[in-house]
Amino acid sequence: MKKAILGIILATIAMFGTVNVAQAADKTYTFEASDTIVITASRKSDSHKYDVYTKKKGKMVKTGKAENMAKGNEIRYWRANPVEVKGKTWWQIADNKYFKSGRVAVVDTEEMEKLGQPVIEYANYTPDLPTYEGGNAVVVIAASPKNDSQTIGVYKLKNDKLVYTGKRVNMNKGNGKNKTIQHWKANKVTVDGKDVWQVGDNLYFKSSRVKELNTVRMNDLEQKIDNYGNYPV
Repeated sequence: MKKAILGIILATIAMFGTVNVAQAADKTYTFEASDTIVITASRKSDSHKYDVYTKKKGKMVKTGKAENMAKGNEIRYWRANPVEVKGKTWWQIADNKYFKSGRVAVVDTEEMEKLGQPVIEYANYTPDLPTYEGGNAVVVIAASPKNDSQTIGVYKLKNDKLVYTGKRVNMNKGNGKNKTIQHWKANKVTVDGKDVWQVGDNLYFKSSRVKELNTVRMNDLEQKIDNYGNYPV
């Protein structure tokens, strides 16, 4: 089984690329990242899992959790950034979550698309939300006052209660020089006595970090919005 999965991965990865390494202390990434990676098979055992690490007091320690390299017969992909910690390269896959570089392989997604094998799902990345036509307001996600998290959770309504979908969205889109603030079409609604923002058909933000923009003022200043997370421009 190990050789079979490794064979699938090697057949799917079109090319291993070079990467630019950033200092881990400088940036925190979640989902929005520069590279697509997979976990390759272990040469030492039949384990299909790979440990997840966190950074504590400047040191990398195991979280006690591990990720599977595949889901059934499907390879799992992650959006990730290479970061440097004490002279070693790690792959950051979420806020303070990392893989060692040993079994990580970078995927050339452009070449995969040319081969008719596009990456359509990531283990740690939520693409744009479905188009929402009903929004009469525009909102953004403000920075967290407590930590450097760039994401908030997405909720759905079930039995008149908001339930976490397990998905998160990023306050920004893109990475590095291409990073821009992400906007959402939204409606303010009341659920269980509290104001929340509807951003899709049964999709909601409830974080206090969600802020409404004064689009009238923006129009007066000729400030155009060209980036939505749930609406085509």
